[in-house]
Amino acid sequence: MGLAGHVSSPLVHEGLLFTIALVLVGSCLVAAQLLRRRAPAVSLALASAVFVGTIAFFVSSAHDRHGVPQDVGVWASVGLCAGGFVGLIVTRPAPSLVPIWRAGVACLALSPFGAALLFLSVVEACPPYVTHRAGFCYYGFDMLGGWATGLTILFAVDVVVVAVLFFISGAVAKRRAGIRLGEDEWARL
Repeated sequence: MGLAGHVSSPLVHEGLLFTIALVLVGSCLVAAQLLRRRAPAVSLALASAVFVGTIAFFVSSAHDRHGVPQDVGVWASVGLCAGGFVGLIVTRPAPSLVPIWRAGVACLALSPFGAALLFLSVVEACPPYVTHRAGFCYYGFDMLGGWATGLTILFAVDVVVVAVLFFISGAVAKRRAGIRLGEDEWARL
């Protein structure tokens, strides 16, 4: 048994946990880049979720490795909400030919599938009842995996927040397009 056998349990798959984190971070950053013009509030929310979640990871894992995924999820959600709120105040979406609210509807429609996939992946990475050498997956009293359910609920709430940001951005973009059209009509007179 090598060094890896002494570091973590053979039942815990911290590599899968790392992969889940990379997929979520990558998805948020790519979406933030793609949406920076059409829905800047959503873009700022996603980028701040990644930023705050990354800081939470380093702070939480420096203190103690136990419970890090839940800490990261909570703080990333706080970053998402704060970034979205600030984004709604300081940014204005560009008018779009394709309604932005469709992205919000797509988020809501795909949310149950994403939440189920996240829950199954997290439970596979950190199986319930494993406490011996569990590393990031150790939750002490929570041996039934309630933290995974909480993480999944946070994900679902985050998707709803993103959808609401899309709806608000779509309404603002539509209003701005109407104002610009009105200005053009006045210029012709």
